[in-house]
Formats: sequence, C-alpha cells, structure tokens
Amino acid sequence: ELRNMTDAQYYVLRRYCDRFPELPVEVQNKLTDTVWLPLAKNLGVEMKPDIHPLFLAEAVVMKYGRVRGLL
Repeated sequence: ELRNMTDAQYYVLRRYCDRFPELPVEVQNKLTDTVWLPLAKNLGVEMKPDIHPLFLAEAVVMKYGRVRGLL
C-alpha cells in the first residue's frame, strides 16, 4: 500500500534505482543491503527469491510516483 512511505524515501529509492546499473557490483550489493532492504521491510514489501531486488524497488518507485503524481 505504501502508506508509510515518504517523499524523501521515494527520492532516495528512485536515485538508488537510477544509479544501480552504473555502480560496481560491490556497491550495488551494499546499497541493496543498507538502503533498499530496510526500506522494503519497513514498507512491508515481500522479497521474492526469483525476482531481483532492483525490480521490486523499481515497482515501488513507479507505484508511489504514480499515486503521488511525481512521475
């Protein structure tokens, strides 16, 4: 539902998604562990073992952006 998500969290997550492909794998993993996974847990986003975390993060960015008119 993303009711607990803030605009600030949206912008951090959007930056994570936008920069992800340009980053070295080690940095990707660190940011996933320190930025995305804690936020996903806070928002109640269920991690799926067969879906890359970036795809779930991008889905959250798109949903929140559409609902809030930020896209």
